[in-house]
Amino acid sequence: MMGLHVYRHVFGRLGLILLLLQSGTAFAETVKVCVMRDGGPVWIEREVPAANLTTRAPLSPDQALAAKLKTILQAQFAGPTEEEAARGYRSISSKVVTLDNVEVADGACTISLSISPESFGEGFTDEELELYAELMAGLAVQLPEIRSMTFVGRLSDSEPYRPLTQLAKPAPKPAEKPEVKSETTATKDTTPKAGQPPAQGQPQPTGALTGASVFLSPGHGWYYNSSLGRWATQRSYTNGLIEDHSNGEAVLQYLVRYLWNAGARVYTVRERDMNTNMVIVDNTAATFTGTWTLETISSAYGGNHRYATTVTGSPTATATYTPNIPAAGYYAVYVWYRPSGAGTTTADARITVNHAGGSTVWTQDQTKDGYTWKYIGTYYFEAGSNPATGSVVISNLSSTAGNRVIADAVRFGGGMGDIADNVSGTTSGKPRWEESGRYYAAFMGKSDWASYNTVTAMPSYASWECESWESNRSIYVSWHTNAPNPGTGTETYAYASGGYDQPFDGVAGGLELRNYIHDELINDIRAGYDSGWVNRGKHTNWYGELNPSYNNKMPAALTEIAFHDTPADAAKLRDPEFRRICARAVYQGIVKFFNWYNPSAFPSATLLPEPPTNFRAVRSGPNSVTLSWNAPPYNTGNNLLGDAATGYRVYKSTNGKGFDNGTPVSGTSTVISGLTPGQIYYFRVTATNAGGESFPTETLAVSCYANGANPILIVNGFDRCDAAMNVSEADPYSTGILARQYLWRMNTYDYVIAHAQAIKAFGRDFDSCSNEAVRDGQINLSNYHTVIWLLGRESSADKTFDANERTAVQNYLNSGGRLLVSGSEVGYELDGLSVAPSFFNSVLRADYVQDSAGTYDVEGVTGSIFHGLSFSFDNGSSIYDVPSPDVISPLNGSTAVLRYANVNTVLLDALDSVSGWWDPNASGSTDPGVDPASSFTLASSPVRQGTGSGRLYYVWGTGQFIREYNANQPVFPANATVSMWVYGDNSSNQVRFCIRDSEGTGELFVSDYFTINFTGWQKLSWQIGVDPTTKWAGTGDGLVTGPNVKFDSIHLKKGASSPASGNLYFDEITYSTSGSSSVAAVAYDGGTNGPKLIYLAFPFEAITSPTARNSVMSAALTFFDTPLPVGLSEFLTE
Repeated sequence: MMGLHVYRHVFGRLGLILLLLQSGTAFAETVKVCVMRDGGPVWIEREVPAANLTTRAPLSPDQALAAKLKTILQAQFAGPTEEEAARGYRSISSKVVTLDNVEVADGACTISLSISPESFGEGFTDEELELYAELMAGLAVQLPEIRSMTFVGRLSDSEPYRPLTQLAKPAPKPAEKPEVKSETTATKDTTPKAGQPPAQGQPQPTGALTGASVFLSPGHGWYYNSSLGRWATQRSYTNGLIEDHSNGEAVLQYLVRYLWNAGARVYTVRERDMNTNMVIVDNTAATFTGTWTLETISSAYGGNHRYATTVTGSPTATATYTPNIPAAGYYAVYVWYRPSGAGTTTADARITVNHAGGSTVWTQDQTKDGYTWKYIGTYYFEAGSNPATGSVVISNLSSTAGNRVIADAVRFGGGMGDIADNVSGTTSGKPRWEESGRYYAAFMGKSDWASYNTVTAMPSYASWECESWESNRSIYVSWHTNAPNPGTGTETYAYASGGYDQPFDGVAGGLELRNYIHDELINDIRAGYDSGWVNRGKHTNWYGELNPSYNNKMPAALTEIAFHDTPADAAKLRDPEFRRICARAVYQGIVKFFNWYNPSAFPSATLLPEPPTNFRAVRSGPNSVTLSWNAPPYNTGNNLLGDAATGYRVYKSTNGKGFDNGTPVSGTSTVISGLTPGQIYYFRVTATNAGGESFPTETLAVSCYANGANPILIVNGFDRCDAAMNVSEADPYSTGILARQYLWRMNTYDYVIAHAQAIKAFGRDFDSCSNEAVRDGQINLSNYHTVIWLLGRESSADKTFDANERTAVQNYLNSGGRLLVSGSEVGYELDGLSVAPSFFNSVLRADYVQDSAGTYDVEGVTGSIFHGLSFSFDNGSSIYDVPSPDVISPLNGSTAVLRYANVNTVLLDALDSVSGWWDPNASGSTDPGVDPASSFTLASSPVRQGTGSGRLYYVWGTGQFIREYNANQPVFPANATVSMWVYGDNSSNQVRFCIRDSEGTGELFVSDYFTINFTGWQKLSWQIGVDPTTKWAGTGDGLVTGPNVKFDSIHLKKGASSPASGNLYFDEITYSTSGSSSVAAVAYDGGTNGPKLIYLAFPFEAITSPTARNSVMSAALTFFDTPLPVGLSEFLTE
């Protein structure tokens, strides 16, 4: 959040100077003050005369507290010193304020201020009041003696002091949606909707929150900062986090999905879909059958919609919306509608979503929730345009004939921000889900969005979205993180117009909502993560998001999960498991609140079950599979887990991504029949009870052999999803590296897909199971000719192979089994951490050399089973990052079969000096129209490594091309891969390498251009002679002859949308060549009846090329002599 940065996100335009005592004693000479720089608050040290911090007479506790506060607050409103101002710091107060008095009575603090009328304007803005609220919370963190606090102010000596909330700028009159009073006698379809796991979001489960409307605020986001003249986050970088991003990652990926599975209507006040692709299909682009009438009407998308007359029985009219999906993936689907201008609009519009897993029907009352984008679920779509597997169909089928069904527009995906800021006229260019809620309100159709700021836009949007029929069924919950350091723990707030811990005067129910959420958070964090977690208590404050002036329709609460400013708390915030536990706790608190708040509408407080465990999928016949699992654990007293499961749903898929709508099952095993032999089917299972539906198991796969047991077993042992799996991303406005929690690039729990497809490409059938099923003896490895055990990035704490699994694997190999193991941390854990070195050395027949190979490239060892293969595994751009694959060596009879490529890396230029690099205009190849102001200089920031980087300041003028020449001409091998790090400016300019051949007159060769469509550091690489290599200048044979080449220059070409000028930074120019000693995989051949083993020290599923994966699997199964279970004619390849 919230708090002052160290209450970093507390400050917007206002500014308040908070003085923090640096030492642990009550008084100290060195303090920290908060000032503004680069649009955000920062903390700097300042010396305060010792006399200001001492007193000559003994003081009572209240007097001592008043003295401390007075000293702090005097400095708080003093502003930057002359020296600080010269360094770019400025005051963060927009009002000229004089501190009149500090009164303390039994820990209750009243701070009296005089405000200059000239600076007062129309009054305190909501953003300013928000900062005062954060200031009070921050003072309470630093001075725990404070029991409550308020600021009061006046404009002249003749006026009484009043709370600052009474000196606020008047709130704008909010816009309201039109309310439709339905005249129809139709009854809405109340058939329970079959729900899918949150990742799929298919027809919503019925649960304890069915009928509830939950408005969720993930806090801050990108907004246009007029002071900076650019878009900025509201909270800045600290400890690998930006609160604006981390709140959204937690709320959208965990909390929203828990609530959805409990049956709630979930409204997010920022975009909920993290997919940056978006396609909108309006009714003008839809395909219609039957009779539809065009109606031009206000608040329809694009100014018009179509309607058809409803019928019973079978539909006679359809509207089909078929998008051209830009990339396969999960897309949130929304429909836009408003009631017709005449007649009666239907209360049960039938909307069918055709997706990769089948078809899902959504029934929508079109007299409610209109005039905006109505969310109807998230589904997996393949790329391209295909009505059968990628469309939305609205029909005129209804339970009541003669009404009107509306077909207007359909949206797929969240998209990028495209709402122009009302002040600057610019758009953010950021993912929409990362933007401030004020722009989302505009996108969703709220006409008066520009009247609200980054604080009040979100509650006012919730008020606009909430309709009268949702009365006593709606709540508003805001999720934030806190500051300053060294604060720690969780605190939760309700509203008080008087200030910090003043009497509650928000919407009735707000105190209880706060209490249920907070108590659940403290209990669950202590029970499930950190038993010593600090309970910072339940409080009140005048936070704008809770202010009934902007949302008086529902109870509201705001929680500060932890302190992003404090390193220990931030480490927890970076952990996905901590976020998940917190999200589950908030959801559980909401269930208990509604059961108290409106028990007639919400009679059940049953909590969602946990996911089933020990999942396994085993062929039971040529056309059937037996799916089995264990009942999930449940709450047995400490109130951490959900309630017991009473049933299950089994989901089936033919591609592993898009699933059907599920089949209910009563027990922990079921047989799925009607399968086609030799075809891959994917499954996952959820648990159900009266509370709703759990998250799913991992995805498993099976392909049934027509004439007997399957010869192959896939074991999924990759369960890890922790902070080390976070995606690293450069903060564009600092040198910090952010830990982004993009779960789809960390662990999707469906990597069986890559293995299944590769096995099937070789023409073999298989079963699959979780590693826990092997551990617990539910699957016998000896039933299979070949076992493929995937471990991904599973790592330490005995997680790659536990004792039971090691015994099972050793027994299997001792009996002549065939085993393929892949994983990047197996050697690191078992041998490097001495968890089970004997197993690693004797059973897996490898020795651990080092933790990281320093490359993503692999090639086959000459003469080995992988001879001739060359491929890469993922660096995080498409599957998940594998930053530290183990380097191993063969042992106990094994041989090296794969080695890492491009591992011998040599630094060509650290760019800690730019000596030898010419001015851009000094090269005769630079366009003469390039402005002479262009330069190449040494920069101290940003820096990738070392102490400096090369700053290319380009000023295009009328030119189009710059050659940045390097007179040093460092030499390196002609068969190398050359790399450099570029700090991009998202300018669309293009950059390329240029080398000089050493033979003859020195021909110049260039790589293809790389487009600078990114911000922050990115590594660019060119494998000379393998990647496109083009002669640019010079005479000779037109070939890179070598044996050495020279790094000649960097070329920059103006992009189509390039700014007139800008900066690019270059650092760490290196080259790399293959090394023969860095082993990536070993194989062991025990002979005809002996064991056979292949161990890949990187994850198989992370191989980026499907063709390469198929080749690796083909070579492995050939080496294993894995039997062919069906006729060759069934397969295209063998």
